[in-house]
Amino acid sequence: MKGARPHAWRTVHQDHMHFSFHRHSESFAPWALATPRVFTSKNITAVICVRAHENNPWIAERLDLLAGFYHPSPRILVVDFGSKAPFSEHLRASCAANGFIYHSVDDQGVFSLSIARNEGACRAETDLLYFTDIDFFSAPDHFERLANYANLHDFGIVRDIVLNVPAYHLTEAVSREFATIPAAARLKYAEQLGAIAAEKSRGNLTEFIAPYSNNFLCTRDFFSITGGYDSSFRGHGSEDFELMVRFGHHTQQAILPKQILDDLHPPTRPSFFGPRPYAGFRRLGEAISYRAESGGFRAFHLWHPVPESDPWRNSNDWGRLRLKSSLARYVDEPFNLIHVDFLAHGKTALCVCKNREHAGYFLPFRALGYQLQVIMGESEGEIAEARDLIAHRKVDAFMIFNPYMKSHEQFHSLFLLAKEVGIEVVVVERGALPSSVYYAPDVSYNDPDFTEYDKNPPSLDEHALQAADDICGKIRSGSWTLEKLSGYGETLATYASLAETGRTKVFIPLQLSDDMAVTKFVRPTQIYADFEASIGGVARQHPEITFVVKAHPLNRDAFPQGPDNITVCKNDENVHALIDSCDATVCYNSGVGLLSLIHGKPTVTIGNAYYNMEGMGFHAENLAEAVGKIADGACRPPSAESVRKFMAWLVTRKYSFFKAEDDIREFKHRNSHGYKDIMITHLNWNGVSLPLGRISALGVIGGKSYVNGRLGLSIGTDVGWFDDPKSTARGPIKSFLIRWVKKPLRRFFGSLKAE
Repeated sequence: MKGARPHAWRTVHQDHMHFSFHRHSESFAPWALATPRVFTSKNITAVICVRAHENNPWIAERLDLLAGFYHPSPRILVVDFGSKAPFSEHLRASCAANGFIYHSVDDQGVFSLSIARNEGACRAETDLLYFTDIDFFSAPDHFERLANYANLHDFGIVRDIVLNVPAYHLTEAVSREFATIPAAARLKYAEQLGAIAAEKSRGNLTEFIAPYSNNFLCTRDFFSITGGYDSSFRGHGSEDFELMVRFGHHTQQAILPKQILDDLHPPTRPSFFGPRPYAGFRRLGEAISYRAESGGFRAFHLWHPVPESDPWRNSNDWGRLRLKSSLARYVDEPFNLIHVDFLAHGKTALCVCKNREHAGYFLPFRALGYQLQVIMGESEGEIAEARDLIAHRKVDAFMIFNPYMKSHEQFHSLFLLAKEVGIEVVVVERGALPSSVYYAPDVSYNDPDFTEYDKNPPSLDEHALQAADDICGKIRSGSWTLEKLSGYGETLATYASLAETGRTKVFIPLQLSDDMAVTKFVRPTQIYADFEASIGGVARQHPEITFVVKAHPLNRDAFPQGPDNITVCKNDENVHALIDSCDATVCYNSGVGLLSLIHGKPTVTIGNAYYNMEGMGFHAENLAEAVGKIADGACRPPSAESVRKFMAWLVTRKYSFFKAEDDIREFKHRNSHGYKDIMITHLNWNGVSLPLGRISALGVIGGKSYVNGRLGLSIGTDVGWFDDPKSTARGPIKSFLIRWVKKPLRRFFGSLKAE
């Protein structure tokens, strides 16, 4: 068993030749698992929502201007929200003539941009959505540049990037000129107008410029996961601000501002042009819109008359009361985002979220067409209600994190009932690889996909095999671990003397005595307590072998020292370095056994190890038998091809991956490793392979970021250092005075000046 590690196992994935999101992401798996995508403008659906009537004839003019304006053009979907004849017939005919997709919504209530845009998102068939309005235009190459941006920034992998485009609200005179520019001159005109307008004072070329707008590009998957627009908004409202804040919670792209409920420092007020605290929802908009602004994207809002009697404008939320009510549901309790969903779904899943952090495991299923119904408590009433939903098949699926856990005892009967009545069961279990989870009808020890693996080996393509190579290379590097461990090189140096003994070295990683892996679904062999207790005696029987023993990193107790041929490691030593320092591994039913196979080491397990497939590992009835097999030379290194195929199947078909914040809780004899802010970064389930890379894995806009300094966001500066931001907030009284006093007077004096 002695000798150097085979060269075939030394391959380590390296991507150091150039900068890439892949290299800098905290989530390694998405880039290895996702097939690269190439976007064009035809992969973008521009969603435009209108209601035509006698008071907005300019809509027809703008629709005519839109025809042939963009080169190349996206798919244009016009959602007609409640237009009456003959205006609806004109819209339908115009769309047909210009190659636009027309969709009618029969809703005669006050115009709701929220409902209309949700309808557009559901009707769109492309991966990318671009929401805009009929009174917004950009440069003719806008959608070509959006598609190029999506390619260069890995939108096929990083799925929650939202490109929110600054809005240049043009004056009436400039708007009229914009519409008359010949097609050949539009690009140059738009670029020059954008450059000069940003430098001139407001009121010259623009009424104002907003760094954020309701013009934005996003993936359809992310829009589905977040739940779409709040459909309670009707009239001239705050639906875009609410969605922007909700996007911010889901992406965690930027540190959220203080007083996020407040409407502070809009670009139409003097306070916008001076030092401002990082407070109010608009500052979040400035932070997250920098990507689009720095990329040179702009949207020009063309002026149009607004009749005073317009019900949409009269039914407004300028006092932000509806906005505050909507935001209050989740700003202090982000878990409640799982309840916020306004999109139509074909199926319903009942999800157990006694641990609120588990919501992150279920949210991606919205992108697969599931409405999530949540059970949080375990009272008799809640259990009875859930039982009724399952028994009468009022839900299509039942989802739960490991139903065998003690904390889930009250829900285990629901799990069994769901299986009995035949609805879809989705069990979530943490995987043996770092940042991995597993979705299946049952836990791995009771899943036919594992128990029947050798009988029905999967067919795998080259992409899956390459993904296994990439992920295994990352694992063998020793830097990617389940728990927080010492560095690979540090541990390797600590145990360098093991190589000098010339003796066979057997690594024995211990487990937690209450772990399900050693208490349930075990083979009728030596129980775990006896396995651990027998280490000293077996070591005495084999003085020619050095036993390297390490307790589980969450165990707060150290393994007691035994005979001289036992080396007891610190609990937080790097497990990969210890595997490499030894000749073989013996474990009960530990995930370390899978890591040992990846490292190419002979591996023997006592328990029901789901990874012990043909050509890989060995079973033994007890520790003495396992060590005897190693001593006799009966355990050979695993087949590199068998491990490669198993890992390819595991990472591309069975395991999903996530990023999260570690949540370590200390108890008397052991720690508990939980997670907060769970975000699935790649979902493998039921034949679906869904990339869900997250922008927060690449970085967060914070106090030391260039964006903070460049924009003067004042992230990290105490709000009290500035003037009281509340003094500039617009409340109901101020909104009333602006609408009925200030604006009418401004229009009156403006008309006199024009004459």
